[in-house]
Amino acid sequence: MRLFIRFMVPMAVALSLLPALGTAQTAVTPAPVVASSPAPVVYVPTFEWFAGYSYYRGVHLGDRGNRLAWASGASTSFAINANSYLGLVFDGGFYRATRFGPGAPPSGGVVSARGDMFTLMVGPRVSFRHPRFTPFIQALFGGAYDNRVTLNGCTGFGCAPLPRQSSYTMTAGGGLDITVFRHLAFRLFQIEYQGTRLPNPVTNQRQWQNDARLSTGLVFRFGGDKPVPVAEVRPPLTVACSVDPGTVVAGSGGMVAVHAVSNDAPSDSLLTYSWTAAGGAVVGEGQNVQWNSAGVAPGDATVNGQVANGRGETADCSVAIHIAPAPIVPITPLALSCVVDRNTLVAGDQAQVVATPSPNRDDLVYSWRTSGGQIAGSGAAVSFNSTGLTPGSYTVNGHVADGAGAAADCSVGVDVQAPPAPAPALVARLALHSIYFPTDQPAPNRPDEGLLPSQQAILTTLAADFKTYLALKPDAQLLLEGHADKRGTPAYNRTLTERRVAISKSFLVAQGVPEASINTHSFGEDDQLNAAQVRQQMEDNPNLTAGQRQALFAKLPSIIRAQNRRVDIVLSGTGQQSVRRYPFNAADALTLLSDAALRNQVKGPIKL
Repeated sequence: MRLFIRFMVPMAVALSLLPALGTAQTAVTPAPVVASSPAPVVYVPTFEWFAGYSYYRGVHLGDRGNRLAWASGASTSFAINANSYLGLVFDGGFYRATRFGPGAPPSGGVVSARGDMFTLMVGPRVSFRHPRFTPFIQALFGGAYDNRVTLNGCTGFGCAPLPRQSSYTMTAGGGLDITVFRHLAFRLFQIEYQGTRLPNPVTNQRQWQNDARLSTGLVFRFGGDKPVPVAEVRPPLTVACSVDPGTVVAGSGGMVAVHAVSNDAPSDSLLTYSWTAAGGAVVGEGQNVQWNSAGVAPGDATVNGQVANGRGETADCSVAIHIAPAPIVPITPLALSCVVDRNTLVAGDQAQVVATPSPNRDDLVYSWRTSGGQIAGSGAAVSFNSTGLTPGSYTVNGHVADGAGAAADCSVGVDVQAPPAPAPALVARLALHSIYFPTDQPAPNRPDEGLLPSQQAILTTLAADFKTYLALKPDAQLLLEGHADKRGTPAYNRTLTERRVAISKSFLVAQGVPEASINTHSFGEDDQLNAAQVRQQMEDNPNLTAGQRQALFAKLPSIIRAQNRRVDIVLSGTGQQSVRRYPFNAADALTLLSDAALRNQVKGPIKL
């Protein structure tokens, strides 16, 4: 097992005045002497008691070795500080989980259940104290006790899949306390890695579990000496202004970013910025604003800034922006001609339209419109799509402009003819069969698995026939409808059926079916087949003998679930829908039928 522990250690940041960009002037108002202002102090309590909320989460939810995936509860700790930096912490926590999953037992999905965990630890803490906040890091060691897990709404045998267990535990991490007043602080966050060594719910062998604990709450502080004053030397308040860019073109309406930098840290006092401009307009507030050049004549404009720190100190700066005259660009006459590669199309076909300007320049902007159909693409070459058009003549118009007043137009005509009707024999040949999946496949972490060879063969045949059908009816569409049995939550089943239609669509696209000709819909656990429907399908299946039907009827609940793990296929516009005939005689039928419920009913493999 590899443990990755990262500690966040506070760093002291040296603040310096950034040099102003371009031409900048700085004026300073001398700082007044405020004799009554007390210097900041650092209070070091002897004892600290924390109480608050904790959230406990497995670092990898899909790890079946984790007993708890997530839990909420409360934690408390009592610290004894030897000095300003070092202390000893006693920590206790209680956590309750109300659901289990997705990867942890008792099932592969998320289930409603209850389980409690208690922890008791002790270890050192290192604090970095400041008058307003105290970051810290700590490492704790102790034990964890996990109560047994019980399934909600479950009675009888098997309702407590996980027993009471205990383990060694340790944490490593840190947090940040914000001082409210001398004896009270708010713990903004405490985030830690937590490791336990509980038995694996599957193998029953002890192994490390990687978890994270996030806590927040109040810290009550007691004892300690009087606060120690912190020496404070404040330089005079200064500010510098800069702009980017330093030059704009008159009439362009360009915006200039204006930035101010002060030597007074915002954490020490509340800084207030104000701005004025001699020409143009300042947009925004605070340290970063913009200057709008709209309506400003060529020349120079000045932006003035002022900062105040709330202690009576102010500082000013100013920066100049140059407004350059707009260049005079002569208007060059334009001409435009258009050609189409096919003047006659069958409805649903596409034609390429190319415009040739004279003269041809890089600054030209093209636009297109048509009396029918759709234009795809941009620039000098586009496509005319005749999908959905009735037979007749249509016009494609092109327009080009250079932004300086020169423009030109062109047009081409296209005749659209009706496509030939698909052969009835080809429509009948499109044999549609529903696609079936094993339990809980494709899995969230393996979305490209779960399509068995027998079902791939069905999709391969469908792809070959449908591509032939598309040649005669280009606007034909396939609709893939995903279904799941009722185990698992509605939200989980919805995402499960989305993965089923996605893998089916990807397989058809890989066989050469255009992605645009395939639509999908996920029903989740809605639109379930009932027992009567499944029994009737088995009665109508010519591939089953009477003996096979009786063997399957004995396992009807599992067969119903297997029948609902499917993707139906619909040929849009024809009403033709896939036959829901389960592949009981396929070589991989046992893989499709197998699930936990079926294993509990039948000892040994299913024999048809």
